[in-house]
Amino acid sequence: MTIHELCDCGESGSVELPADGGPPIQRGRLERASRASGEEFDACVVEVLGEAPRRVGAAYLRARLGGPRWKLLGSLRRLIAAGVVERTGVTSGTRYLLRRAG
Repeated sequence: MTIHELCDCGESGSVELPADGGPPIQRGRLERASRASGEEFDACVVEVLGEAPRRVGAAYLRARLGGPRWKLLGSLRRLIAAGVVERTGVTSGTRYLLRRAG
């Protein structure tokens, strides 16, 4: 972790170190995403997937986005249909990856 990551705390000024090995959880983004819906929430999902170090599961995304399970799954369905997100696996082995342009 760099000093920049410690100081760049998002809108609310705090970060949480996750147990999943991913980047710090930004409380400001978590609060913003929990209030967002539709395309605004989809943009938050894309933002988190863009920072993910590897393919990630729904638990990784929920830790960083909050909200109910159905909200995240609806967003992922829309993003997969649009070709923005790639899904692999089934049930508890399902993982998501942001498709890169080019």
